[in-house]
Amino acid sequence: MKKKFISLSLIIISLTAFSQDLKKDLETTKSEKFSQRSGTLLQKDFIDIGNIGGTEIKILKIKDLNNNDSNSSVRFEKQSYGTYSDTYINAIDKDEVDGLIISIKNLIDNVLKTTPTTYTEVSYSSRGGFSLGSYFEVKKSKWTNFLKIEKHTSKSMGTLSESDLQSLLSLLEQAKSKL
Repeated sequence: MKKKFISLSLIIISLTAFSQDLKKDLETTKSEKFSQRSGTLLQKDFIDIGNIGGTEIKILKIKDLNNNDSNSSVRFEKQSYGTYSDTYINAIDKDEVDGLIISIKNLIDNVLKTTPTTYTEVSYSSRGGFSLGSYFEVKKSKWTNFLKIEKHTSKSMGTLSESDLQSLLSLLEQAKSKL
């Protein structure tokens, strides 16, 4: 009986660890997977695009110098200040940029022009955990736009004005042309 319990416990622990690894893999960008290649020589180029609401926006180009494979993404970096300073970094893969651009346009052209009667959230999320969106607070009768670099910490979040959203849209379209 004791051996069966130990075996069952080991199976449960293994399955839990496997599911956590699988979940982490689902939250990894293609760019991050590419940059973690082992046994090869990688070159990473960071091209400055601009800064919105304290968040630096760059293009990350990665090239495998051994076989000439390459990958690119739009990288977001935000400093958090306080007792402990942290830097939050995330990226939008090349194939996700169009979805983010369309989402920002829809947010500006349609969502922000509405006046919901209940608390409402609208958000875009990338496969790596980056998110951008707006929430409407009925008591304040206004939309608040946000950009969140990392999914699991509110310290990576910042608010954006509508003009910041317009600027971000412009920077993303500029970045897209350089990917």
